[in-house]
Amino acid sequence: MRSATEPTIGIHRAWRLACADEGMAARIPTRLPLLFALDGELGVPDGFRYAPNCRGVARSDGTGIIYCGSDAAGCGGADGDEPLSPLQVLFSLRGRIPRKTWWAYGVLGLTLFGLHAYMLLGIVGFRPANAEQLVNLLVFWPALALLVKRWHDRDKTGWWVLLNIVPLIGFVWTLIECGFLRGTVGPNRYGEDPTGRL
Repeated sequence: MRSATEPTIGIHRAWRLACADEGMAARIPTRLPLLFALDGELGVPDGFRYAPNCRGVARSDGTGIIYCGSDAAGCGGADGDEPLSPLQVLFSLRGRIPRKTWWAYGVLGLTLFGLHAYMLLGIVGFRPANAEQLVNLLVFWPALALLVKRWHDRDKTGWWVLLNIVPLIGFVWTLIECGFLRGTVGPNRYGEDPTGRL
């Protein structure tokens, strides 16, 4: 049975989105997101009261229960601690991935998928130019999503993918920064350190 202070999946999601909207890591907030601070700020009677992190904070202030933002973020083994699923790794623009995941999914996985798809399309009668265009179209979004998450791991905005527009220099810079340099140690504005979890 749930305790009165145990957050639901909807609260987990709302907390993570509110923190992301305000540029904070959900598991280590520096303050309460506005959405979770409203009842306290407005003095709503019997409203919900939140603290960013409840380490050392009493669960009740005499006026009601204090809910913990760190609990809503999924600390202590809830869904916020779970690594990204393969679908999230390939299609989501949120979060971080380590170098190993980028090499496995982004380089090896997409290259093998592209080669197989190209060969299969050739077998069924596609002209080589059309097969190549279709394969490029199929791998575009997963490649973009993986690269954005890799830039996030380096604590840089996903817009850094545009560096690839610069001939040769952009490719080499991206390869070095995303393929060989470790991401931010510990949490950053895009989430927890994924090293060892994916």
